[in-house]
Amino acid sequence: MDYSTNASPSELLELVCDKDSFLRFLRALSKESDMVDELQKADPEKYLYTSVIGWENGTIGNFLDASAAWLEDQPPEFRIESNAASLTWKEMAEIFYAGKIYE
Repeated sequence: MDYSTNASPSELLELVCDKDSFLRFLRALSKESDMVDELQKADPEKYLYTSVIGWENGTIGNFLDASAAWLEDQPPEFRIESNAASLTWKEMAEIFYAGKIYE
């Protein structure tokens, strides 16, 4: 299966509806994270106090912590229930995307 795409993670997030579209989203998120690393290495002074293309959490630890914090901070009417069997592919994608942007 070909996961190459020029679509951004935010564009692909809107299209997540099944396993294949979730995988395309994750691959794009990973590719974008690699690009952020390259940009920061090329010009660390430029990104000392600002995010790179919306990435607020550059380490895997910060990324996962932000994903968890976003999920915990959702209001009850939007909260994803703790029953993992009820998660949709889109809801899982939203949790991962939050790791990028949530502070």
